Amino acid sequence: MRVRKVVLYYPRCYGPTRPTVGRVPLSLIAISTFLARDKFEVVIAYDMLQTDPVATVLEECKDAICLGISAMTGYQIIDGLKVAKLVKEKYSNLPIVWGGWHPSLEPETTLKSPCVDIVVRGQGERTFYELVKALFEGKPLEEVLGISFKMGKRILNTPERPLEDINNYPSYPYYLIDVERCLFNNEFGSRVINSTMS
Repeated sequence: MRVRKVVLYYPRCYGPTRPTVGRVPLSLIAISTFLARDKFEVVIAYDMLQTDPVATVLEECKDAICLGISAMTGYQIIDGLKVAKLVKEKYSNLPIVWGGWHPSLEPETTLKSPCVDIVVRGQGERTFYELVKALFEGKPLEEVLGISFKMGKRILNTPERPLEDINNYPSYPYYLIDVERCLFNNEFGSRVINSTMS
């Protein structure tokens, strides 16, 4: 029986000389809502959560349905592509899905990379869930609203998914991460947290 597992990677926001401090990967927690409710195993890799998140990704992807990467425009693209390339070299058939602000705004440009197979455009909670189910069940990707993907040398864009009230979604599964590892001290207090929804 296939493992119902999805691996999600949150790329570094800054270069290697500037540490990522106090950020919760809310975008990854958000797209996990339906997956967690449906008892999929979700592994979130991020440098605030693991000593070596890249090693976590490479280990966990061996039996995953797909790897998801969320990125804003900027350094996250560089770091995300570096990890995606390592995954492609080790698991050439594993679908790599990108979402977040940059892929949503530039899906076709994003898909030009050999390290990107599918882009989730816009509001990703329900779209990513339906995409994961389609990949797991072997259903046509054309049936999933709000994605762009490669089919041979062509890029296909499915119709836009209408915006949905987030109150329709299950509660965020914060238990997927150790939030304590994302806290830090600054002039505002001893248990401060930043959040990002890329």
